[in-house]
Order: sequence, then C-alpha cells, then structure tokens
Amino acid sequence: MKKIVFLFLFLLTFISHNLYAQSNKFETYKTNNEKYNEYISTWGFDCTLQGSTFFGNYDAKDFYIYSNACAKIYETTENDLKKAYNKFLTTLETGFGTTLLEMLPKTLPANNTVFKKDNTEISFNITENKIQITFIKNGLDYNFIIMKKDGKTIVADFTFMNDRLSEIDISKAENAGENIKKLEINGLPLGKNLKHITTGTVIKNAYSVSEASVYSLYILNTTDVIKAYNIIRDYFNKVYAMEFGENYFPAYSQDKIKKLNNMYEMSDGDFNMFYLVVEKDHIKAYTETNIN
Repeated sequence: MKKIVFLFLFLLTFISHNLYAQSNKFETYKTNNEKYNEYISTWGFDCTLQGSTFFGNYDAKDFYIYSNACAKIYETTENDLKKAYNKFLTTLETGFGTTLLEMLPKTLPANNTVFKKDNTEISFNITENKIQITFIKNGLDYNFIIMKKDGKTIVADFTFMNDRLSEIDISKAENAGENIKKLEINGLPLGKNLKHITTGTVIKNAYSVSEASVYSLYILNTTDVIKAYNIIRDYFNKVYAMEFGENYFPAYSQDKIKKLNNMYEMSDGDFNMFYLVVEKDHIKAYTETNIN
C-alpha cells in the first residue's frame, strides 16, 4: 500500500489540462485548505479522499491516493452553471480534452437524462447548485462536476484517468500453471463508495495506479489462503529459479500473511506485494511489482 500512497505522477497531463483550461479563463482552483492547495499546485490533481478502502478504514481522516477518484479542478468567474458548461466545452476544441468529455452534447440536456455512446453510459444530474455528469465505462465511474463552492463556480474533471484503467475481465486470464491463471491489469482495486472531499463526489469503484509499478491478477483454484500462498510460491519459484534459485519466494509462516480490511496481504520481501481476495470458488491474488 505504501507504494501507491502519495504518488506524484503524470506531469504531462497537468500541463495539458492547464493549457486548455486557462485558454478560456478557467484557472486552477484555490481551496480554503492549504494542504490541498499544495497538492493541487504541485501535481495538478486533487486526490484527497475519505472512506473505507480494501487496505484499511480512513473514515476519521483524509488520504491521498492516485486513482480514478482524482480530479483536475478549476474555478471560473462565470456564476451561471449552464453557461460554465458551454464555455468549458469550447476549451475542448483546442485538442486537450479527454475522450469522455468529447462525448458530451454541446447543449446541456434535461436533468436525469441517461444515454449510451461508444459502450459508455452517460448520466446527468442537474440541480440549482450542481451539474454532475457520470460516465460508466468498463465497470468504472468517472465524473465531471460543475458546482458552487466557497462563493465560486468550480469545475472538477475526473475523466482523464479513463484511458489508464479498465474493468478486470477474469475470463481473459491465461493458464500460468496448475491451479493458477494470470491476467495483466492496469491498477489495484482501491475500494467502493469513496468520497472525494473537495467536491463531495462519491466514487463507486475506485482503482489506484502508479507508473512506478506493474500489476497482475492471479486466479487461484482454491478458497484456502494458505494453499493460495503455496500456489503463488510454487509459481514464482519456478519462474525465477534461474535468476534467484529455489528459495526466491519464502516458505509459508503465519507472519507472511496479515488480514486487512477486506483482503489479505502477503509479501515475498521488498520486491512484490500480493493482495488476496477470497471469492466464492477461487481466490484473486492482485500483485504490485516495483519495477524500479
């Protein structure tokens, strides 16, 4: 977990968003919280969340994790939310918009409108003080918010993560050995119904990601955690025997697995972390590998 907390990534995205936003007088949002302003001004994103993650309960405090729950936030002097919507759409003509934002209609539809485009569900929830547009793509939700806050009109764009994350389809996992299948994935499941503090937006399915790590998912043909550990051990000892010898992965002992909030964590040392989720008829082993 320590590898995915306080991630400082994607400077190029930050520059691109600033270019197209500032071209139409949308400036980087300044909050009333100096800590959040430091995150936003340094890295360009507001990733401050609250809630219960797979790795632990943070209900009593906020935390900062790079995920599809991160937003690039702007402020504008335009008080009319519908006009702010139209003006922001014109910034997309510069070519810096995301593929999801480019799906938006030029005229704001009626409240509670839902339609589908390019395998993406797009829903509108419009009130006097807030426009929330939610994109559901590959089982993950990405939001675009225009709202009143601190006497300002702010725009929060969560959509830039959609090309970095995708739903996990275990049917595509390939056999990697006896009782084990492997699937390359784009990030780790972080939690459900996490709250983005600045906007109050609830992210239904959050995934974390780091450019400093690579991720895989192993489907293990067992529901026993100890057996799962040994399946992983056998697999890695075979794969890395040429380089590390037979004991690349240590033999099981009780201190090798610890119970987290909704999953088990196991480690083979400093190189790999495994997160085990017990399903009805198998165990999913999510792995984060440090490639540095």
